[in-house]
Amino acid sequence: AAAGGPSAPMATVAPVWLRRSPATLGLGARPGRLAVYPLDGQGRRRPALPPGDVSQDAAGAQVRVQARDADASPWYELVFEETP
Repeated sequence: AAAGGPSAPMATVAPVWLRRSPATLGLGARPGRLAVYPLDGQGRRRPALPPGDVSQDAAGAQVRVQARDADASPWYELVFEETP
């Protein structure tokens, strides 16, 4: 195939820039408290998103990601923690 066509190489040459794109994710309802952790480039947890970015009710959960530069990440870990 021609360069740039559908069979072009998928490799990216450094440096690569990512643009922050705020989004709201909707999740179905399930029991437990939802905690959302941005991950660093090695997959390690950073501090959890603040409560204003994670809300839950009987209909489900809403998560605002990449709302601020300080906690933006291309990767997130979502954890439902059982409530006693």
